[in-house]
Amino acid sequence: MMPDTELTAVTQLQDLSTRLAGEIGFESLLDEVSAGTIALLKADFATVELCDPASGRLTLVAQRGPVQPSTEYVRRMHVASDREDSLRRHMRVVVKGEWLVDRLDTADPVDSGLRVSTPLFGPGGCPLGVISAHFLKSAAPAARALQFFDLYSRHAASVIERARSWQTLRASEERLRCYFDCGPIGMAVITPTKQILEANDELCRILGYELHDLVGLGWADMTEADDWPAEAGQLERALAGEIDRYSIDKRWVRKDRRIVHTSVAARCMRRPDGSADYLLAVVQDITERKLAEDRLRQEKRAARDARDEFARREAYLAEAERMSHTGSWALNALTGELFWSEEHFRICGVDPAHFTVTLESGVELIHPDDRAFVGDLLARSIAGRADFECDCRVLRPSGEARFVHSRARPVFNDFGSFVGYVGSIIDTTEMRRADEERLQLVRRAMAAQEDERRRISREMHDQCGERLAELTACIGSIRAQSDGRLHVCRELDALEATAKQLDSDLTFLIWALRPTALDDLGLVAALRAYSHAWSKRFAVTAQVHCTGLDGSRLSPESETALYRIMQEALTNVAKHAHASQVSVILERRSDTAHLIIEDDGVGFDVLLAGASGGGPCGLVGMRERATLLGGTLDIESSATGGTTLIARIPLSRNETSGLQ
Repeated sequence: MMPDTELTAVTQLQDLSTRLAGEIGFESLLDEVSAGTIALLKADFATVELCDPASGRLTLVAQRGPVQPSTEYVRRMHVASDREDSLRRHMRVVVKGEWLVDRLDTADPVDSGLRVSTPLFGPGGCPLGVISAHFLKSAAPAARALQFFDLYSRHAASVIERARSWQTLRASEERLRCYFDCGPIGMAVITPTKQILEANDELCRILGYELHDLVGLGWADMTEADDWPAEAGQLERALAGEIDRYSIDKRWVRKDRRIVHTSVAARCMRRPDGSADYLLAVVQDITERKLAEDRLRQEKRAARDARDEFARREAYLAEAERMSHTGSWALNALTGELFWSEEHFRICGVDPAHFTVTLESGVELIHPDDRAFVGDLLARSIAGRADFECDCRVLRPSGEARFVHSRARPVFNDFGSFVGYVGSIIDTTEMRRADEERLQLVRRAMAAQEDERRRISREMHDQCGERLAELTACIGSIRAQSDGRLHVCRELDALEATAKQLDSDLTFLIWALRPTALDDLGLVAALRAYSHAWSKRFAVTAQVHCTGLDGSRLSPESETALYRIMQEALTNVAKHAHASQVSVILERRSDTAHLIIEDDGVGFDVLLAGASGGGPCGLVGMRERATLLGGTLDIESSATGGTTLIARIPLSRNETSGLQ
């Protein structure tokens, strides 16, 4: 039977632990932990220190007790490292005077009190902090009391971790609520019965309702009657689980009966059983855009009416407008007259009321560096009665240069005689900028991907390789102690084979992520090493032939692109081709590096693959890598034969000079 004193202590521990489980705030919880510590050990006061998530240092967050420590004691406690030692050693430590001890029966060097600290760890072993009980005079808590203190500390750690998680969750919910309430676009939560459950201020503004009036209204009640059937079908499909989301442009009838145009995107949030819980709808006011579109349509109608008054210009401009719907121009070869559309004037940045269009004035607007090229091309086109097409720059009077693409076709009269050109001009400046920005983003993304591959490769090599070596050594040690027992040896053989296979798989994965040979030895060595490892892994013969490089290195970007293209191509061969032999050819021809990969497996229809969005898995990525360096990627294949992939990467001047 348990002694009365121990039964009392156990009951006290249970009471204190139960109090921690109550619904109390985080600060009150920490005070309760301090109070429980004092009650268990009869200490003068107790402290709770928690680890700062950013620095890892201990921070005092709670202090409680009937006796307050002196300033000198607090100073010495902050200087001492016993609480950090408790965390590091994962055990309770005791400080008597100025000494760190592990037992309480150690002789007291100075009669200056006692401090007992025990670490707090979360469920995953993450350090949370330290609870300390302080005795300002000599004391010797019983071993059983210290054991109860350790049990109490473990329970307190679990409760503190749970309270911290709850605080984090509450902060996250508050942020989400802030996004919902303060968002720049309208948002609403809709019940499966199509009623508004919640709405933010922006939606109230769009629809002209107060929040208390809007909540509870049906989603269809405010929708313009002609627009509801289209959305109702989408909404029913979402609720039925056929789709998860939909988008639609629709009109609403505001509370003041005005019509507002919006773009609506809704997503159905589902319960674990798949049934609809609620819909989250985002509503954007596009009334101004719709009005602008209406004005634009009216302006186009007015422009068409005006063009009817200019019969001669209509004859020249009709074909160009049909071709491009942009700026248009016409050249009369018999008279030398040049005609521009309004859009052409705008692209060139000149006012048609003050600018006289002639061949000479038009040429003056072409960038000086492009004039000779454009003039020569136009002269040759006229001489050959051929189509004209060029990309050049125009220099506006303001000094701004704009990139344009111009194309034209020759015009002949009823007798077959050449009479001039009718053409179009497109401002491609923004398109070029967008393409360049996209290429820069893709380059940065691929560079970041390569850095991450390199980091993961190193960590896998250092950590997993070390564990495999330990496993192999452990198997050898067990084998040495098995005394030749047959069944043990068979099990060890199986374990050893598994360890070797894991080592082989790990090596291949490390190579696939980022081969060290690519950084240290160059592209040729990396291609050969990867092909050898791939061939061994998939039992497909792979041969690598390299010519024209003469041991020189390409730029890191070129080497990485060619290596990844080869790697993705071999992956496709392993997955889809069912080939027995693969040939990898890397060669330099003049100022271009060529990578050719051929297999004798099952091919595919290149035209059909292109129409369906890019072909086998990875083809889009390979083309993207080649395009980023100004190169190309071509595929030659058929459904009944092998496949040949040809990547061409232009070399920079430094790469070319280094190879000569």
